[in-house]
Amino acid sequence: MTHLNDITTDTNVSTRSKGSHLTIDDRVKISVLKELEYSNRMIAQYIGVAHGTIDREIKRGMVTKMSKQSNNGKVYCYYKEYYDPYTAQERYEKSRSNCGRTPIYQSSPEIINLLDDLMLGEFDFKDHDKFESLDSQKCSPYAALKIAESLVNDDVKLPASERSIYNWIDKGLLRTKNIDLLEKTRRTKAKHGRTPKREQPGKNISQRPKEVETRTTFGHWEMDTVQGKKSAEDPVILVLAERLTRYNLAFKITSKTPNAVSRVITKLKELTGDYFDEIFKTITPDNGSEFFEVANEVDQANLRLNSYPRKILGGKSSLDRFEEEILKIIDPETLAV
Repeated sequence: MTHLNDITTDTNVSTRSKGSHLTIDDRVKISVLKELEYSNRMIAQYIGVAHGTIDREIKRGMVTKMSKQSNNGKVYCYYKEYYDPYTAQERYEKSRSNCGRTPIYQSSPEIINLLDDLMLGEFDFKDHDKFESLDSQKCSPYAALKIAESLVNDDVKLPASERSIYNWIDKGLLRTKNIDLLEKTRRTKAKHGRTPKREQPGKNISQRPKEVETRTTFGHWEMDTVQGKKSAEDPVILVLAERLTRYNLAFKITSKTPNAVSRVITKLKELTGDYFDEIFKTITPDNGSEFFEVANEVDQANLRLNSYPRKILGGKSSLDRFEEEILKIIDPETLAV
């Protein structure tokens, strides 16, 4: 009988990388070595795998062979079990084809349709109070995923992240194409210390507390104005943005004057009462405001903006975060009264 030492001196002895799978050539070698009555541990040493791998492989490829023998007019059946490399390979390939879960885009076409509708602006929000203000607005893959999470049942499988949705779009698996996606806006940070064009009430951006820059404290607001074509008939919109929650307040004012702005601040003081100083710790005007054409339905557009899920807020909307911060300041029972 050939000895293991004779076999292992062959140049075909494997130096396998960790985790590599057995091939049909490996299985034929295993079959030959089993016929030579080598142990599984010895075969494993030759093939270059753990002996447990050979134990499992032998079980995978075991078949039963029946042979018949006649003696004195009687037929006797004999059964013998042996390892068949081709049966083992066939069973291995079948097991590989069944492994892994079916992709969501194949198993849940209704989820794909929902995401497509959200990203293409075709979803009807009328029956969903929380997102009703979004109307037919197109959503980014991230926002579409977060909205979908709140619309479907907990047992419905959704993509693990927006990265999966981007991959599906790139592969052409969705109706949504890259050209349909919302453009990623690039915002340039304001340059600190520039010379103001005009005197402004209150502290300018360079003078505000350093804690405002970190966006970790609630109650610091930036104030800006948006104007039309600068004609007498065009309204002016005063916008206040809370830095931590990104929540926006918008007011239509008669003119871009200190008196008009003061009337808005006075109105806010009346509405918030004793909580004004906690809600509005600082209000910093933008010394370099630019003016754009004012769109109609300002309130509705502002509500859409505040209701939109944001990645920077962990999938919550500015409205969600703003309400959370307000409830830290104001007792809900007081609001109920």
